[in-house]
Amino acid sequence: MARKITESLKGLGILLGWFHGLGSGLAFLVFSYQYARQHGFVSWLLLGEIIPMLKAIVWEVFLVLALVAPNSKFAEDSRHYDISRDASNTAVSFIVHLNEEGQQPTEEEIAELCEHFRLALSEARLVSDAYLDAVHPEFKSRYKEQYQESIRLILSGLEEKNTLAWMKALRLQHEWANWAESQGEDFNFPD
Repeated sequence: MARKITESLKGLGILLGWFHGLGSGLAFLVFSYQYARQHGFVSWLLLGEIIPMLKAIVWEVFLVLALVAPNSKFAEDSRHYDISRDASNTAVSFIVHLNEEGQQPTEEEIAELCEHFRLALSEARLVSDAYLDAVHPEFKSRYKEQYQESIRLILSGLEEKNTLAWMKALRLQHEWANWAESQGEDFNFPD
């Protein structure tokens, strides 16, 4: 009798081992893809094997969290949108502060501004079309054509000292801000 129980437990252990191994392999592919999308190709080349592998080893924990955590289908989009907005606002506030003080930014400050705007742009590009469509009928086109494009032009202006890019960026930022202010009550940001 004890032998049958031991054999049954051994068989169950082998089955669970195969299940965990197969799940880890699939989870590694998913976590690698997510890492590359969130952190970029270069970071993925440098750390894209380590972090996804560690997460894949304990994939069951992520599965349980995904099943029990109150998570909407737009949670990631909302996070990307918020990070983009916050990074952009931080950089713009610093530019306004420098302007009020009548100061020119140092090379280090320009590099820091570029990092904020790069983060804002990369996070803005990760927001799904479905999320943008859910906010307002015109939100997606304006978000991409005004908000994202203005940040791209600001980066061009900072990195290449391109005055024309700055002027276009300011116009687009102004159009985006005016439209958002006029339509803000109609926005319906999904959770």
